[in-house]
Amino acid sequence: MQKYPDVYAGAYFDEKGRFHILLTTHNVQPEIKNLLPSDTVVHYVQYSLDTLEKLRNDLVQQMATLHIVAIAINEKTNKIEVYLESLDQSIVEKINEIINPNAVEYKKHDLKVQFNG
Repeated sequence: MQKYPDVYAGAYFDEKGRFHILLTTHNVQPEIKNLLPSDTVVHYVQYSLDTLEKLRNDLVQQMATLHIVAIAINEKTNKIEVYLESLDQSIVEKINEIINPNAVEYKKHDLKVQFNG
């Protein structure tokens, strides 16, 4: 189910408080652009937020099998961040078979969570 318009890829505020919006096309209706503050920074990117969410959800189903520790959407980079126990090339290749390798950034996750009970 689609949550966002195909043109919408995310938004964030930078360290100076400027609003950034990410769009997938330059063909945005003028009415929409007129709603944005005049100092808004517009970035044109490849993946809509819905596409990134679908990619993330595809991986969530296989987190244990692929030794994925965490998955996040990074709107600034317009990519999925995949945190792995180790940056094992065979695991990376398996993930690249599931989702577009250009849409993912791999990171080694060093944090160990321990529960004492």
